[in-house]
Amino acid sequence: MGSKEQMGRVAADHVRIVSRRMIKPPSDSEEAVNIHLTPWDLCLLTIDYIQKGILLPKPPAGGVGERLVDTLASSFTRALGKFYPFAGRLVVEPHDGGTVSVLLRCTGEGAEFIHAVAPGVAVADIIGSLHIPSVVWALFPLNLLSADAATESLPVLSAQVTELADGVFISMSMNHSVGDGTAFWDFFNTWSEMNRGGVDLHEGLLGILVHVKSHKPVHAQQTFIPIVIGTKFDHLMKLPLQMQWTIVIC
Repeated sequence: MGSKEQMGRVAADHVRIVSRRMIKPPSDSEEAVNIHLTPWDLCLLTIDYIQKGILLPKPPAGGVGERLVDTLASSFTRALGKFYPFAGRLVVEPHDGGTVSVLLRCTGEGAEFIHAVAPGVAVADIIGSLHIPSVVWALFPLNLLSADAATESLPVLSAQVTELADGVFISMSMNHSVGDGTAFWDFFNTWSEMNRGGVDLHEGLLGILVHVKSHKPVHAQQTFIPIVIGTKFDHLMKLPLQMQWTIVIC
C-alpha cells in the first residue's frame, strides 16, 4: 500500500473541491498573543494532523449544496471565536547560535473551510470495506505532518464538508502540536451545538489556553481513521437509532 499522500492523489479523481474559504474568528475575539510550544508539543510536530470525520445520511431535497455549507460555515465561524488560537499560525523564530523556536502566533489569520463533492462515492463505499478505501484520504484536508504548518504557514485547523452520492461527510483536521484529542472534540462539539442553535458550551473560554495535552504515548505509525456515523448535526438530518454513534475503526 502506498503512502497517505499517494493514496490521496489517486482518490482526488473522485472528489472535486468546489470552494475554499479562510474563516476568520469574529472581530471581537481575543487579542493577538504568542503561545510558545512546550517540549511535548514540539515532539508532536513529527506526526500527522489529528483527523476525524462524521458520516451522515443525505438531508432532504434542498438541504444540500451551498445552503448546507453556508450554514455549517457560519456556525464554524462562531465556534472559532471561542477557540481563537486555532485561527493562528505556527511560526519558526531563529535565535543566536543557530537554534530556532516554534510558537503559535494567534493573530487571527483563520481556519480553512472546504466544500467538496464526490457524486460517485456512496456511503457503502466507505463503511463496507475492511480496509480504508483510498477515497477516504481525499475527504480530509491537510494530509500532512504537523511540522509542515510551521515551515509553510498553513492553517492549524481545517474542516471539509463533502457531499456524497447518498450522504454527507464532515471532517476536520487539527495540528497535533496545538491541540490533542480532547481539544479536537471540544471544538467539534461546540461547532455542533452552535449549528443546532443550542447553548454556548464555552462561555468565557477565551481566557483559557486551549491546547491541553493528555501526555499519552505517541504512536507515529498509527493509520486508522475513526469514522463516527451519527447525528452531530441532527437538525439537518436523522439516522435510525441503531446507527447513531456507531464507531467504525478501519
